[in-house]
Order: sequence, then C-alpha cells, then structure tokens
Amino acid sequence: MLLVDYQSGLLSLVRDIEPDRSKNNVLALADLAKHFKLPTILTTSFEDSPNGPLVPKLKALFPDAPFIRDRTRSTPGTTPTSSTPSTPRAGSS
Repeated sequence: MLLVDYQSGLLSLVRDIEPDRSKNNVLALADLAKHFKLPTILTTSFEDSPNGPLVPKLKALFPDAPFIRDRTRSTPGTTPTSSTPSTPRAGSS
C-alpha cells in the first residue's frame, strides 16, 4: 500500500468531499492495510511548508513502515535533496 502525501495541510485543499471525510477515508483504508498486513510505504512532500506533516494517526498505525520525505522538487532559493538513494539508469555506467 502506497500512501502518498496524506499531510495535514493538503487535506484541507480537498474540494470534492469534506476534508474530514477524506481524512477518515484514508484512515479506514490504512486500517484495512494494517488488518491484512499489507506492506505499506508512507510519503510526504515539503513538510515545512503549508503541506504540513503526515497525518499523525497514519504514522502511528505504521511506525516501522518506510517513510519517504520527498524533497526532490526544488523551492526557489533552495537546493533539492532526496531521502531516497539514486540508482543508475539502465545502460549508464
């Protein structure tokens, strides 16, 4: 299960359903993943921005899950970094 960018600030931007309902839906999905022991990966982007941190209940449900902080997209005046190791492309040396 890949849970991408379920961050407090981003949930408030959901417009097709109420933000609380969206949050409850993802928490229900996460509960199912936990129940069925699905391998789970959590990601965030720009946690120090209005995106905010990962929804705390998700991190609590999966304390040992891989947690990827995406900082590969640069913000003006910053240097992009990534928490994931780079891998060579096929055919490159």
